[in-house]
Amino acid sequence: MTDLSRITCSIDENQIATVVLNRPDKLNAIDMAMFQGVNTMIRELKKNTEIRVVIVKGNGADFCSGLDVKSLLNSKAGALKLLFKWWPTLPNAAQYFSIGWRDIPCPVIFAIH
Repeated sequence: MTDLSRITCSIDENQIATVVLNRPDKLNAIDMAMFQGVNTMIRELKKNTEIRVVIVKGNGADFCSGLDVKSLLNSKAGALKLLFKWWPTLPNAAQYFSIGWRDIPCPVIFAIH
């Protein structure tokens, strides 16, 4: 389906989507590219009515070590893009990264190891 720099997604013959956070060298820490990749992936998966379940996992030894603060501090414009809201009741990009999964019309399983 989609293969971005920080996230990959595959859908098998049983309509099971597997989303992989793909930054194992940084323990899958969330940088701006991962924010954008996950938010794009959520929007794509919301549109696909054939999917029966979504499994989210991390590549490597860790699921996700959290926010990569160092990379986000390098770009103040990037940090502002994450926090900016067009409408007060809608989530910003940083919030959508975590709550957007519930908009997908099927079960979403996070395989945390």
